[in-house]
Amino acid sequence: MTETKKRGPNAHTKDQKAKAAGVPIDQIREIFEYWKTACKKQHPVLDENRKRRIGWAIATYGMENCRKAIDGCAGSDWHMGENAMGKSYNDITLIFRNAEKVESFLERAEKKTSKNAKEEWINSSEPF
Repeated sequence: MTETKKRGPNAHTKDQKAKAAGVPIDQIREIFEYWKTACKKQHPVLDENRKRRIGWAIATYGMENCRKAIDGCAGSDWHMGENAMGKSYNDITLIFRNAEKVESFLERAEKKTSKNAKEEWINSSEPF
């Protein structure tokens, strides 16, 4: 019988663990709670994978940008489940999977904010 070998963590996972190790658990919990509220999660568990991803994101982007990335995801009808599959794609491990994902959700949040500001300005009753 051949023994199957388990692969160890890849370089990205190792980098995430190293960065997450320096982040206080109270900050990780704060972002986790923010995500639960923003994405309307009922009973999620803060497991090691989520701690690592959140810690990495905080260390890399800071608390405020983590909140903005979550807002970018929560503000997307498609990510919140209004898609052909009827499935939500808003897990915190997706939002903080890697730099590309975080930055795409940050951009989504910034576009929504600038669009709202533009609409507010256009619809304002104040003269120019």
